[in-house]
Amino acid sequence: MEQKKNTSPENIEAVERYLNNEMTAAERLEFDARLIEDAIFSTEFEETKAVILGIESAALKEELDIFHTEISAKKTGVNSETNSRNFARKLIPYSIAASIILAIGLFLYTNQTPTNDKLFAAYFTPDPGLPTKMGSNNNFEFYDAMVDYKRKEYDTAIKKWKTLQQYDTENDTLNYFIGVSYLAKGDGMNAEKYLQNAIENSAGFLENDGYFYLGMANLKANNSEKAKVNFKKCATEKCKEILAELDRK
Repeated sequence: MEQKKNTSPENIEAVERYLNNEMTAAERLEFDARLIEDAIFSTEFEETKAVILGIESAALKEELDIFHTEISAKKTGVNSETNSRNFARKLIPYSIAASIILAIGLFLYTNQTPTNDKLFAAYFTPDPGLPTKMGSNNNFEFYDAMVDYKRKEYDTAIKKWKTLQQYDTENDTLNYFIGVSYLAKGDGMNAEKYLQNAIENSAGFLENDGYFYLGMANLKANNSEKAKVNFKKCATEKCKEILAELDRK
């Protein structure tokens, strides 16, 4: 019988750094390549990821109980840590590792797929999200939903973030992640609404990521012309590639 190999502390640390977007672009590229090429490593990654997120979720819920006994009757929603002044610093831009995913996606989808669907499938990956390390923030409810988001439990994350949004409807961070969550679910129309709101209230901090996801939402909603307008406002190479593909239609 084959003995199951225990995950090393070094691998656990690497997975945590990967999930919290603390790797350099080169490290992330190498990690993504290994996930694709090494099936055993990929399985260990998924198992370790589930454990890490489970621990984070349990710790957040425990801290939430303490937090709820201390807050005042008047809820203020998400505090300044998730406001636009800090958003640009925290939101990790797409690394060059995405090129691996794009190459595979473009190879797998045939010409039988409608152009917009093919482009969306080849280029869309959800935003990696914000780090959820314990002790690094006081916004327990927001980061509790972030754990759900990272688990791809988008409906749960959306529900929790919408509860917070009642107290701060124009918060760019909430609108952004609600929009990306809808987009990850394949709902382009709802994604458009929240992403547009996020961009309008971000004071310029969402110029690339915001317009990229808004353009992807336009593609999902089958509005190529609107998508072109938004991709032109995004300065990344990925947006330029999508524009070139759309111009070939």
